[in-house]
Amino acid sequence: TRCTHPNDANGAIQGGDARSFQRWLEKYVAMARRKGATPLLITPVTRVVKDRTDRSKGVFPILTTTHLRRQGSVRGDYSQTVRDTARANGVALIDLDARSIAAVNRLGHPAWKRYWLAVSAAQYPHYAPGVIGNVGTPDTVHFQQAGARWLADMVIAGIKADDGGTLERLADLFN
Repeated sequence: TRCTHPNDANGAIQGGDARSFQRWLEKYVAMARRKGATPLLITPVTRVVKDRTDRSKGVFPILTTTHLRRQGSVRGDYSQTVRDTARANGVALIDLDARSIAAVNRLGHPAWKRYWLAVSAAQYPHYAPGVIGNVGTPDTVHFQQAGARWLADMVIAGIKADDGGTLERLADLFN
């Protein structure tokens, strides 16, 4: 499908089965279970909100998810839809959105640039001034290597903190 719709503010499915984000997640959960796998849902990682007057700066604190959809009549929250899907289907959840919001708020500006794609053109010539990913025009969605490791650590912490015990076998790998 070309795009999906998150659930509305009341948790109701939007877009019918073909375009509902929850219905697509449920298809993946069912497929994993049929194969004998233990499904795990993870909310998306937060984005850094850029300052409107200085696009090289982030706005802190981030107070809420950055995964809201406000397009035409479709309004919803992708992270909340992942949470709703996990709860409705008895699937373990790592709320990477909440974890990453808290973590990046502790970092603030300019430390967040060590994780998101905001690199020096001297070190990475492809990211010349003006190119998204340069320190002057950072990419607030994608990560550099340190960011990938940082997120992996958050996922591992989420696996270890699994209260339902459904990820017990995975947690043993990281202890």
